[in-house]
This record gives sequence, C-alpha cells and structure tokens, in this order.
Amino acid sequence: MAISNVSGAGHLTGLAAPAAPCTPIPVSHVFGMTIADAVAHIPGGLVFYVEVDGVPVLRAGWNRILAPRENLTVIILPAGGSVKDVLGIVALIVLTAFAPYAGGLIATALGASATGLVAGIAGSVILAGGGILINTLLAPRPSASAAAQLEASPTYSTSFSGNQARLFQPIPVQYGRHILRPDYASDPYQEFDGNDQYLYLLFSRGMGRSDVEDVRIGETVVWRKDGGYTGAVDDLEITFYDPGEQIDAFPVQVETSAEVAGQLLANIQWIGPYTAVPAGEKAHELSVDIILPQGLYRINDDASQGSATVSFTFEYREIDDSGIPSGDWMVLAQDNVTLTTATPHRRTYRMEVSPGRYEVRARRDNAWSEDDRVQDRLEWGGLRAHLDGPQAFSDISTMAMRVRANEQLTSQSSRQVSLVQTRILPVWDGNAWVDQPTRSIAWAAVDIAMNPVYGAGLQSARVDLAEFLSYDQVWEARGDHFDGVFDTRGTRFDAINTVLAAGRASISFLGDKVSMVRDEQRQLASQVFSDRNIVRGSLEVEYILHREDSADDVIVEYMDETSWSLQEVRCSIAQSASQVPARVRAIGQTNRDHVWREGMHLAADNFFRRTTVRFRTELEGRLLKRGSTVLVQSEMPQTWGSAGFVEAVIGNDLTLSAAPETDPANTYIRIRLKHGGEWGPVKVNFVPGSRVVTMDAGDLALVTAQIGPIDDHLEDNGDEAPTYLLGEGIEFAFRGKVLKMEPERGQVSLEVVIDDPAVYSADQGISIPALPTPGLLPPSSGLPVITDLQAHREISVTESHLSVSARWPAGARSFVAEISYDGSVWTPVYEGSSPAFSVAVRTDALTVRMAGVGSGRGPWAYQAVAAVAPEIRVPPGTPIEATSVIEGSVGRAQMDAAARSLLAYLDDDETNPDSLAYVRRLSEQAAEGALAAMIAIQQRSDKLTAQAVRAGVHFQAEVSRLDVAIVTETAALASSILDLTATVEGKADASALSALDARVTTAEGTITSQALSITQLMSDLSGLTGTVDANATVLNGLTTTVMQQGNDISANAAAITQVSAMVDGATAGGFYRLSATAGTLPAGVAAEYVVQLNRGTPETPDFESAGEVLQLLTGGGSRKVFMVDQVFFSDGANMSRGIYFENGKATLDAASVGTVTAGKMQSEDGKFLIDLDNKRIRIIA
Repeated sequence: MAISNVSGAGHLTGLAAPAAPCTPIPVSHVFGMTIADAVAHIPGGLVFYVEVDGVPVLRAGWNRILAPRENLTVIILPAGGSVKDVLGIVALIVLTAFAPYAGGLIATALGASATGLVAGIAGSVILAGGGILINTLLAPRPSASAAAQLEASPTYSTSFSGNQARLFQPIPVQYGRHILRPDYASDPYQEFDGNDQYLYLLFSRGMGRSDVEDVRIGETVVWRKDGGYTGAVDDLEITFYDPGEQIDAFPVQVETSAEVAGQLLANIQWIGPYTAVPAGEKAHELSVDIILPQGLYRINDDASQGSATVSFTFEYREIDDSGIPSGDWMVLAQDNVTLTTATPHRRTYRMEVSPGRYEVRARRDNAWSEDDRVQDRLEWGGLRAHLDGPQAFSDISTMAMRVRANEQLTSQSSRQVSLVQTRILPVWDGNAWVDQPTRSIAWAAVDIAMNPVYGAGLQSARVDLAEFLSYDQVWEARGDHFDGVFDTRGTRFDAINTVLAAGRASISFLGDKVSMVRDEQRQLASQVFSDRNIVRGSLEVEYILHREDSADDVIVEYMDETSWSLQEVRCSIAQSASQVPARVRAIGQTNRDHVWREGMHLAADNFFRRTTVRFRTELEGRLLKRGSTVLVQSEMPQTWGSAGFVEAVIGNDLTLSAAPETDPANTYIRIRLKHGGEWGPVKVNFVPGSRVVTMDAGDLALVTAQIGPIDDHLEDNGDEAPTYLLGEGIEFAFRGKVLKMEPERGQVSLEVVIDDPAVYSADQGISIPALPTPGLLPPSSGLPVITDLQAHREISVTESHLSVSARWPAGARSFVAEISYDGSVWTPVYEGSSPAFSVAVRTDALTVRMAGVGSGRGPWAYQAVAAVAPEIRVPPGTPIEATSVIEGSVGRAQMDAAARSLLAYLDDDETNPDSLAYVRRLSEQAAEGALAAMIAIQQRSDKLTAQAVRAGVHFQAEVSRLDVAIVTETAALASSILDLTATVEGKADASALSALDARVTTAEGTITSQALSITQLMSDLSGLTGTVDANATVLNGLTTTVMQQGNDISANAAAITQVSAMVDGATAGGFYRLSATAGTLPAGVAAEYVVQLNRGTPETPDFESAGEVLQLLTGGGSRKVFMVDQVFFSDGANMSRGIYFENGKATLDAASVGTVTAGKMQSEDGKFLIDLDNKRIRIIA
C-alpha cells in the first residue's frame, strides 16, 4: 500500500511496503500540517521513526507544525537482521544525541524557558587576565559573559551595597549551605512607639524551604539556631516562615508615601493633600508621623527650660483611582503636645478606615514661634497606608524582623542583614523521597529537573535516579558538595551543569531521561574504533602546543565557608613552571580542600589533554554520549597500532588478516566486541612473518575473569568479521573522552580528546596551600576607626551651624554622627557616605561624636564644642568716645571711654533687660563672655601690654575675642581697638607692630569709617620724642602706609594675604590672589596662585628665584607654569631628571616610555622619519 500523493511544497514520494531497512524516504507535506498528519497513512505494521532536516523527532513531538521548507524523512526499521542493523535500532532507542547536540524535547524544557530556574553561572568561570586555559569536558565559561553576570549577582558581586528590593528580578534559589543576603519581600517601613523608632523588615529567604543557622547584621551575629538571640542588638524580634505560612509578626502590605518626607508645618495653613494609597489598591488603616526635631521647650529669663506647645490636625478623604475626591474631609488625628525637652521627639498616629483609596493633609493649629528662645519646630515625618492583601507567600520562605533603631543599629547597618542557611530538598533513598537539609550535588541537580515551580517539572520516571543515587554516594565519600545560590537569569540546562560541575560532572541524556556523566578514569572503552569502522578520509588529528601565554597552573577564587568572603587557592601540578596562571571563579564550592582538588584537576586537564581527533563513523557512534571513553586505532599517525580481521580461532591461536610488524616480545592484542566495546589487552607471541599469534595464557585468564570469555565474540556469523587491534605495549591505541557527537545523515561525527591517567592523580603527593596568614601588622578588628575628628561652629544672624569633618578611616563605607548637650542623651544628626557634614544646633555647649561603618559600626570619636559667647547690645544713643593716653616712658593701658560709658549706663539702670546684672549673668554662663573680657583687660592692662611686646599674636587674639564678644549699633568697636592700640609702649618691637598691623588690616568695614582716628593715632605716635627709640623708622613707615592707603584699606584687606619666612638669607613667600583687582596679573590671566623661593638680593647678580604658578585664564581654561630649569622625579629613594631646559627648549631626558601615540616621529636633523599615520619609515642618507 502506498501513501497518496499530496499536492503542495515538499517532496512527492510514494512509499511502498516493504521498504529497504534504514532507508531514508522523503515525505510530502503542506503548510499547517503536523508531523503526525504527514505520516498518518503509513501502514500500521511498519516500525519507523522520523527526522526533520536530518534531526530525529520522538513521537511526543509529532504535534509540531512543519514549516514550508522543512524536509520530513521517514526511516523504516527492520524486524531483524545483522548486528549493524540491531545497533542502529538500539541507537534510535537510546537517542543520546538528541540533546544537547541536535536539540530535543528535554533540552528544550531545560533550556528554552528564561522564566524558570535562574542560573546562567557555570560551575567555574574564567576571569579577566591570566593565561589561556585549554579545557575539555568541564570548560569554564569565558570572562566576557561570566564577569558581568557575577557582578549582577547579589551573592557573588564584589560590590555588594546592601539588602534591596530587586523589582522584576529573579527570586534566588539556594542549594546546600551558603550565606544569603536576602532581598526585601515587601517595602520596609518604620513607626514610632512613644519616642522609639522601630523598623519593620520582611526578607525573602528564597524559593523553597531552608534551615537557618544564624542571622547577621553586618558581621555581627544577632541570632543563632542553637542559642537564640545573642544580645548584640537590643529590642530585636525575628520570625521565620516557610512557604505558604501566614506572617503574623506585623502587617506586610504597607505603602509608605514618598511625597511626605519632613515637610515643615509652620503657619496655620494646610499642607497637602498627598495620596496615601496607590491606584487600584484599598487601605484599611492610615498612619502619620510627626517630628519635633529640636525638642519642644522655651528658655526662661533665668536660663531654665520651660514648656512649649504645638497643635496640629491631620485629615483624610476618599478618592477614586483617578485621584478625584469622592468623600468629605474627616479627622485622622488631632492633638496638642506640650513638652519640656530639648531631645528630638517623634510620634505616630494611626486610624482604621473603611477599605478605600485616600489622600491626607496636615495643618499646624498654632503658629511657629518667632521668639528665638522658643524651640517648637514641627515637621510631618511620614504617611503610610496599610493595604488589603495576603500575608503569606506560597513558594517563598521569609524572615520577619522588628528592631528598634538605636546607637547599635543605624539605617545603613539595617540594610546589611544576612543569614546562613541550608536548603531542605527531597532526597531519594532508593525507596522513597525524604525532605531534609542537604548539601548534595545529586539532589540539587534533580530538584532543578523536577521542581514544578522553578525547575523543568519533569516526572521522576524521566530522571535517571539510579545514576544520581550512585554518584551521590561517591560525592559524599569524597566530601564534595554544592553550596551556591542562583540569583540571576539563565537556563535550567546551565543550572544543572553548574551544580554537577562541583562533582566534576555534566548533564547527559538517555533517551527521554535526564542523566549525567562524570569526568573519571575508566578502564574499559565504551566503543572501539579502527580503520575498519572509521569513514575513510575523515580522520583529523590536532595537537595543541603550549604557547608563551598558555596557562601552566590555575588560581581558583571561591566563597569560603568559614569567613564567607572571597578567597583564592593556587593549584600547581608537579609539571608546572608556575609562571602564567589562569584565574577562574568556582561557583558552589566553598570548602578549600574541595576547591583545590577541582582546581588541580582543571590544571592537569589543561596540561595533559592537548591532542584531539575528529572522525566520522556509522550508527554505532550514536551509542556514545559526551564523556564516554573510546579507543581509537588508525595507521595514519603510525603510533596507534594496526587493525584487521580475525580469520580463524583454534584454542589460544588466532589467525589474523595480516602478519604483525611489531616487536614479538612486546605485542598486545585487543578485540572489538560485538556491541562495540573492547576486550583485552592480551600479550601475544608469534613468529615474524606469520599471521598466527598465540595469546598468553596468563593474560588470557586475567582478562577473561575481568571482562568475560571472548569465544562468542570471535564467531563469524556472516555479518561482520571480528576486528582486532594490535600494537606494541599496553596503551598503543588512542584512548580518549568524547567531547562532541553530532548526527550527519546516517553517520555520526565524533570529536575525542586524548586521556591521560595523570589527570586523575594530579592532586596526589602535593600539599594544599594554606590560607594566607596575617602580616606583621597587628590584627584588625575589621571596624573603621576615626582618629582625627574636627568640629567648628559658625554663627549667622539667626542660627548656629556646626561643621564636622574627619579623616576617612580604612574600611569605612558610611558614617553616622550624634550630638549631646548633656553627655547622656544622644541625638542622631547625620548618616551618609562622607565623613563631613553641617547641621543646625543650639548655641549651648555640646559634644559631637562620629563613627565609621564598614563590616560593622566602629568606635565613636568625640569632640567638645564650646557655647556661643552671648551678645552685649549697647542701647542706641549711648555716648562713646575713644581716648589714647601715653603716660611716661613705660606706657600704661587704661580703660576705654566706651567701656566706662557702658558700665556706667548699666549700673544706673538695673531693671533694663540689658542691665549689668543681666550681662553679668550671661557672662557667668559663657566663660568667654564679653564683659568678662573687658574686665580682664582693665585689670591686667600692664600685663597685656607686656605680652603684646613679647608676642604680638597673643595680644591680637585678645582683641579678636573682644571683637566676638561686643556687638554694637555704633562705632564702639573701632574706638576700643584704637584705644587698645594706643596702649602699646614706644619700645614695642617689630613683631608686636606686625601683629597690630594684621589686626587693623583684618578689621574690614570699621577701618574706613575711622580712618581719621587711625591717622591721628599714628601721628601721635610719630610725634613722641622721648619715648620712641630706634624703632621710629618702623613706626613712621607704618604711619605713611596707613595715610597713603586711605579709604582703600578695606579693599586691600579683603583681597591680599601674604605669608613669608626667612632662614639664612633664603626667603619663601606664598601669595594668594583671589580676584583680578587683587594685584597686577599677567596678560590673559584672571587669577593665580604663586609659590616662589628667593635667595640673595633682588636686582643683583647673586639673586636667584624658583617657583610655580597655577593660573586661571580669562578666556577659560587653566595652566600650571614651572619657573625652574630642571624637573626631577623621585620615589623617595631614587631620583631621576625628567625634563630640562637647553638653549631655550624643554628637553625630555632619558626615560622609559610605554605606549606612544603620535602622528610622526623624527630625528633632530629630520633625516630619520617614522610616519605612523601613513605606516611608513623614511631614511635620508
């Protein structure tokens, strides 16, 4: 019976029965037809299989619709026949080639879905750098694809930044024992209980169930399975939930508004409204936070603290999904808060509401006080909505954490939560499945294949459980485990290979079953290939030679199971020169011994397996799988022995098809069995030239005991004569591992790499390198330590600001700071990535402390800050005059008339707020009060005069303190300075006058208005005769300078600062020019910074000068100018000249130069030219 012709694209073929066995017959089809439709008319008595474009397709895939240009072929199978035909049938049943080489249903299930198990990281990956690594069966992934995926992994990235909500990213799947930095399962939020802030954190522990060993915040363990809470963090509650369990620790469906973040509630007006509930959601509870960042109090007249009050109202109303109001405003919270505290205060108000979508607004009901003695700042700190939704996760294990935020836990460290756990998996014991914590390689791979949620969802009948159970026992005996986390996208196929690589294995397929193959030494070959069954002309041999950049050993990076940090171990085989290592990253291997064994195997594989053979054979090649051991004989390399037929057998004598040409004393024979395997080797004896060989009785008995008798396999049943391999020595043939096997229309292409027993013994007799030991420096606790903390207070008209900075300590990733006004209550004021910040503070004395945060929070560094000196406000209209008195040749400082007038006024009016009693009370509160300073000046005028003579800088400091202490609405400050200046006796030396000059220069605005007084003062000094001695020249010079500058003193004081020093005739000066008006600048220069070193007298032959200038140019840009004739470079021990001037040209001295990028290079005379742009060299004779 024949199949009817079908019109349309494809072949028109009549198929008659019976057909020639194993003959491919094309079948016609039309667009839209499935494979089942196309073969529906084949007679039911025929046994056949189908191929599409040469690729076999199982019946389970016959519902696939054929494309117009695809060729469908039917192969009729025989009911019996020769051994070759039977092998073909077996090959079709096994069909190991259908994946991953030619594709197939299981391979598709394991690799086609990107939404299944997230993997993508091979068992090991090659990192950038290192030598070229040649590998065969377990080749690591190249750095180009692997490095980026490692950095994307929260587990394996070297730049972990903390827990995060990885929206639309894979949920981690963990196997074995490993540390996990869990993602947030819901948005974290905070609430206040009294004045305590609590954080509510819900973490995902990954897919499936796990057994938690400990929980850590930073590097600190806060909970252990065998001991509970460690006490490292107070007020901590942790609860673990398996998949599907209801989370009852706290609500998890909480939406925090990003729009509300510290809005100031100042005037009596509404702030908002802000939407609390996302569109499409409904809330059943609303909550708001209020913050009093400066506390709530007032300063009484006696400097004590009194109470203050804030009043506020929060309202809410319902809105629809478009944000349009659908209800009236209703009160959410309303309160009057009265406190007497300088400690920041926070409160949460919550209210249950009918399920719906809402918006909220806020208003302060009493105005923010303008009195600077009242601290009542009020802020809207937060807005949250508790949404309707599930309190459980069906496939995910979670961990709920409630913790009070205090000095032990900052918001930075709260994002560094990790836990160590072991995965719970179904384990097959040979009879039943048992759920238990396991680190097994086998059951991790099986879970990926069978899990219905993130795995391939295969039934147990489609997994080779017997093979996995057998190797599970092998791996347990060796101590090999897989401890890893899949948290980036990939395929299930890659994931299974990643897991199996930890056991030196990879995935394979047996028909429709998932199986595995391990790279291990096998004594017997699965198939024997010789010139008799290798397609003529298809044999190719490739020898991969060692190059200069070939790796000679391997450095393996891995996550260590003790420290949970990235470690490395160097794996050097005995034959290695250890000069060009390759660097790889092991995934899933956390034990150092395990990592070293696999690294040694990788290094040995790279060194010994460097010969590859490719050839084509017939259908017996389909019985092989990747990793199968084969024996290859061919006369082409002339070292792989010879082959032929066994023509006759009499006892132990074999008659061969050709006489041996080998050494009779060292010749061995192997026989190819009927199923393709090997039998032997057996030593043979023969007479040269004879085709009859005699098998050695001892070897024959040994091989028969190990493999079985050879008699049946030597029978010639008319199909194919028995094949033998003959050669010198035991291992004369090419023994290798199958790397690839690809069907090619009735034939099979094989790629085989030579095997070497040394690969399996590379780790024997060599010690494992120990972990690196600490150096000579003392061991570090791992916590950053701040050693230099600086704090400076800045006073403005209305506020006091504190600027704090510190040196960046080693190991710090962020910083926290707190302040205290009493040394017992500490208020957080800063948390950030830089050790510098500024914050508004009260004028009282305070202490600031800062700590670095790395693996944990380091120790606090403290700095005390003095209180602000109180102001003395001089009432308007108070008569103030400046006087200067010089008495005798000694000179004596007297009280300034302005100070006397002020004291007299204060003594006369004790009831005035600015009375003497009020000022004296303020001065007692501030040690550096203005009145105290003035009294000290009056009582110690003679002493101050003497100090001014000896140390002008100290005298200047006293005046500066007076400048800070007195604030007046008149010119009293300038008068005081003039009077104090006049107290310097005539014998004052140059240092005192210099200090006086600096003080006058920096007095800024008051100098201009008092120019006449200064001139008069200097005139009086110059006019003295009996009291001025040899320093009169200096005084006259000062007088002249002041009189010449006149009204320009203020401008010069703001524009120029000069620092100079002289030692042994050498003068160094630094000049800072901050604007174009600061002085004469070179043409085209807007501003410059000059450092200059001089020696000798200017404008004389012995004068020398050197320096450097940093300039900003008027047209934009900048430049640096060196005023030297040579430039040297030094590393502290050696010095080398780099650039020097010769004949007016800058010349480069001898130097080692790396890459030079240039258009042309030529000799000085122009006769030798290298034209890089045009790739030519020109030499002129």
